[in-house]
Amino acid sequence: MSLTRFQSRILGTSLSKAEQAWFPKWVDGYRQHCRGTLDQNLPVTEELVIGFLRSLRDRRVEAWRRLQAARAIELYQELIPIETKLDFAKIKRTLHELDRKENHQSAPQSQREQQIVPGEWNPGKLDDSEPETIKRMRGRMRVLGYRRSTEIAYVGWLRRFIRHVDDERLERYGEAEIADFLTELALTGRVVAGTQNQAISSLTLFYEKVLGRELGFIHSLRASESARHL
Repeated sequence: MSLTRFQSRILGTSLSKAEQAWFPKWVDGYRQHCRGTLDQNLPVTEELVIGFLRSLRDRRVEAWRRLQAARAIELYQELIPIETKLDFAKIKRTLHELDRKENHQSAPQSQREQQIVPGEWNPGKLDDSEPETIKRMRGRMRVLGYRRSTEIAYVGWLRRFIRHVDDERLERYGEAEIADFLTELALTGRVVAGTQNQAISSLTLFYEKVLGRELGFIHSLRASESARHL
């Protein structure tokens, strides 16, 4: 089931407005974890669901939000035609207990929604005055759950690359221009290896997660760097 169909079907449920907004985002995050396409039915297995929830935990997403993600996937499986359905009862009990331990049980969910900083699992409001390329980068990073500090750093590198090619339409450019940009950073930008790696991560995320284009030479570069440190 496509995310669009899922989103349209949940409108007739008893979900709150906040949940109607968030459930498709959680399912989209799960889709990316499963490496599924936008128009295919996603497999819902214990291994995949727990793996996704653990990836959220590793990003320090709070237990109550991981519980919301689990409920979103549970609803998704109820709305698609699959024969074997995963029992989410144990998963939800565990997350409820973790939520209680994190001392969030007493705060209303609507209040918790307001406490989340835009860029940390909250889409917030994008600045319409920013270039479309920057807004797309921010939007994707927020859906994927990147921290606000990481968003600021990555957007900064994306702006530098835009200045390098002197064009906001980055879909016109690819590996050759990125390699030239990284070479310029190494030779004249006075950046250390760790900083250059952040630039690489920023451009990799934009091209692969926003534009849907794989940067093969980046992966080869990182593989060779890892081999040199073995």
